[in-house]
Amino acid sequence: MTLGWSKTWVEWIEGDTAFLSVAFTWDLLQVGSRAVWLHQDGYNVKIGGPAASIYPDSLPGFAEIGGEVDALYRHNPQATFTSRGCPNRCGFCVVPKIQGDFRELDTWEPKPVVCDNNFLASS
Repeated sequence: MTLGWSKTWVEWIEGDTAFLSVAFTWDLLQVGSRAVWLHQDGYNVKIGGPAASIYPDSLPGFAEIGGEVDALYRHNPQATFTSRGCPNRCGFCVVPKIQGDFRELDTWEPKPVVCDNNFLASS
């Protein structure tokens, strides 16, 4: 079983919509360029992920930014979340700004890599 991460942004197409998920800010320029190409090719473009949430103005105006799309599987099929957000408000951390208040998820698939930001806050 491989526990590998994509190491960069991921892309997939469903029907006439192209999805781009970008975790790291240093990938935003490439994602923006790819979004332009996909848009010119006739696709509706949706861009999400932490980097897109932090700097949405750095992405093309035609793209839909954010929304609830489960892209974790595309970054690493062996990863899961059991909670989202964080109960702390550390000045250096962006997790509460992106994911909101801490909450445990009602349903999640057991997998070997747990990606919770604050696992110890869970019950």
